[in-house]
Amino acid sequence: NPTANIAGIWSGYTGLGHKTVLPSVAQAKMDFRLVPNQDPVKLAGKLRQHLVRHGFGDVEVNLQAENPAARTPIDAPIAKIAARAGREVFRKEPVTLVTSAASGPMHYFTNTLVLPTVAIGCNHAKSNTHAPNENQRIDVFVQGSKWIARVIEEFAKQA
Repeated sequence: NPTANIAGIWSGYTGLGHKTVLPSVAQAKMDFRLVPNQDPVKLAGKLRQHLVRHGFGDVEVNLQAENPAARTPIDAPIAKIAARAGREVFRKEPVTLVTSAASGPMHYFTNTLVLPTVAIGCNHAKSNTHAPNENQRIDVFVQGSKWIARVIEEFAKQA
C-alpha cells in the first residue's frame, strides 16, 4: 500500500535557550512510498489541491526528490537466482519480500531500461538499519558481498 509519512515538523525558535515569540512560519517534511503507476509529480499536485480545498492555500508544496515505484515480479529469473545464491552463501532459506521499505533509483532500471532488479540486504537482524545506532558486522558484510557476487555471476550466465 502507498503511505504518507510526516518525517518532521518545526516552527518558531528552535535554538538553545528561551524566546517568547509567535512563529511566523511552520515547516513539515513528508515522504510518500509509492506503488506502481503512481506518479510522484501528480501526487504532489494532489497534495497541493487537498491543502487548498481544506483552507490551506497559503501552504507551499516543494517537491525535493522523486522516485517512482519499481517492481520486478517475484518469479522473475533474477529473483530466483538471488534466492538460490542466498541459499548457497548463507546455507539457509532467504527471506524474500515483494516490497521493500527502502527507496532508491531502481525505477531507472525497471521502468526506463526495462531491466529486472532485486535488492539484497547485507545487514544482520539487529543492525538498526536507517535508525539510531545503525551498525554492521564485518562477517555479515563479507557474506553479503559474496551473495551479490554470486548473483552477478549467475545472472551473467543467462545473458
